[in-house]
Amino acid sequence: MAFVMLVSLYTSRVVLSVLGVEDFGIYNVVAGFVSMFAFLNTSLSACIQRFYNYENGRIGEIGFHNVYVTSFFIQLVLSLVVLLLVESVGLWYLNNKLVVPDGRLDIARTLFHASALSIVVVIMQVPYSGAIMAMEKMDYYAIVGIIDVLLKLAVVFVIKWVSFDKLSTYGWLLFGVSIVDFLLYYIYAKVIIKEIYLEWSFSRELFSQMLVFSGWSMLGSFAQVVRNQGLNMVLNLFFGPVVNAARGISYQVKTALSSFMASVPTAARPQMVDSYARGEFDRSKQIMFSISKICFFLIYMLALPLFYEMGFVIHLWLGGTVPEHTISFSRIILLISIVETLNWPVSMIMYASGRIGWYNVITSFLGILTVPVCYFFLQVKELPEVAYWVSLCISVIVQTASLICMQITVGISVLEYTRKVLIPAVLVVCFTAFIPLLLSRLEIGDWIRLVLTILFSVIGVCICSIFVGLNKQERGVLFDLISVKNR
Repeated sequence: MAFVMLVSLYTSRVVLSVLGVEDFGIYNVVAGFVSMFAFLNTSLSACIQRFYNYENGRIGEIGFHNVYVTSFFIQLVLSLVVLLLVESVGLWYLNNKLVVPDGRLDIARTLFHASALSIVVVIMQVPYSGAIMAMEKMDYYAIVGIIDVLLKLAVVFVIKWVSFDKLSTYGWLLFGVSIVDFLLYYIYAKVIIKEIYLEWSFSRELFSQMLVFSGWSMLGSFAQVVRNQGLNMVLNLFFGPVVNAARGISYQVKTALSSFMASVPTAARPQMVDSYARGEFDRSKQIMFSISKICFFLIYMLALPLFYEMGFVIHLWLGGTVPEHTISFSRIILLISIVETLNWPVSMIMYASGRIGWYNVITSFLGILTVPVCYFFLQVKELPEVAYWVSLCISVIVQTASLICMQITVGISVLEYTRKVLIPAVLVVCFTAFIPLLLSRLEIGDWIRLVLTILFSVIGVCICSIFVGLNKQERGVLFDLISVKNR
C-alpha cells in the first residue's frame, strides 16, 4: 500500500503534465460523474464481503459458496442497470449541463463511454475480489494493487507519445487496465478458493437478506457520492474546469492516503465480522478500539509534516504546473481525511452487527447536506476554499452522529469510545503538533527543512503513539510482535 501510494502520486504528476490543466480538469469531472453511478456497486461490495465473512463464520463453506452464487447474479443485474443509467441520464447531463470548453465535448463523450464500461467491469469484479479479501489473502490483494498502479503509470507514458487525442486514449487505456484487474482477481479466486463455482440456483433467503442489507448500505454510498461528486459539480458550476483540476489533485492526495490507510481496516474487517457472527462481542469491540487508534496515528503521522510543507511538496510533486487553490485544497483535505479515518472502524462494527438502518439514514442525510450548504455559502462568498471548510465541518458532525448511533444500536457508549480512542488521539496531537511548527521557523533550505520535518514528525508521533496512545495490552502485543520478528 505504501508503494501504491507513492506510485499513484507520481502518476498524478505525469497525468497532469501530459494532459494539461484543462484536460485534467475535464477528466476529473467526467470520470468522477460516471463513478457517481457506481454508488450501487459500492454498497453491494461492502455487503458482499460482510456476508462472505458472516456466513462463513456461521455455517462454514456452504455459506461462503451461497454468497458467491447470489452475489454473482446480483452484480450481473446491477452492471446492466448502471450501464443503462449512465448511457441515458448521464449522457443527457454531459450534453446539456456539464461545463466543457468549446471543441472538447466530443472528446468528453468518448471519455464518458470508456469510463462507463470500466465501471461495468469493476462491478463484475466484486464477487471475486470480495472472496479474496474475506479469505484474508492480503498478499495477493497487495500484488494486484501494485500491478494496477504500475499499469496506470505505463498508460500515462504511452499517451505521452500518441499522435491522436490524449484524453480519449487515456480513458480507453484505463478501461483496458480494469479488464486486467478483473482477470487477475477472477483467475486467482477460481483456482485458489474451492467454494467459487457457479450453479444456476441460489438461496432466496440469502438473496433477500443481502438486498435488505445492501438497500441501507446503498443509501450511505449514494450520500457519499452525492457529497463528493455534487461538490465537484458545484465547483464546476461556479469556477469551471481549472478549479476541478485543483480539486482533482487534492483528492489524489486524499485517495493516496486513504488507499494506504484502508489496508489496516481491510485486514481487520474479516476478523471483526467473524467474531461478531460467533457471538464474541467483546473481541469485536476491542478490535474496533485498537484499529481506530492505529488508523488515526498512521494518517496523522503522514498528514502532520505534509500539512506544514504542502507548498514545497506540491511544487516538488507536480513541477511547474500547479493549478490555483491546489495547496489550500490539499491542506484542508488532510484535515477531512483525519476525521473520516476515525469513522471507518465505527462503520465496520455497525456493518458487522447488520443493524445499519438508522445509522445510514442519519449519516447520509448529514452528508448530502454538504452540497446545498456549500452552494449557499459560495453564493455569499465566491471563494472555492469555502466549500472545503464546509465539508470539514460536516465531517465532524457526521462522526459525532455515528458515535451516537453506535451507542444506541450496538451498545458501545460514546463515553467509553471517548476514553479509549479520542482522548489518547488528542493527547498524541497535543504532544506532537508543535514539532513541524518549530522547524518551519528555522532559516534553512527547503530540502533540509522537509527532511527534518518528516524525520522528527514520524519519530515523535511513533514514540508518543506507543507510550501515550496505546494501552498496556496493545503495547504488549506490539512488543511481542517486534520480539518475534527479531528472532
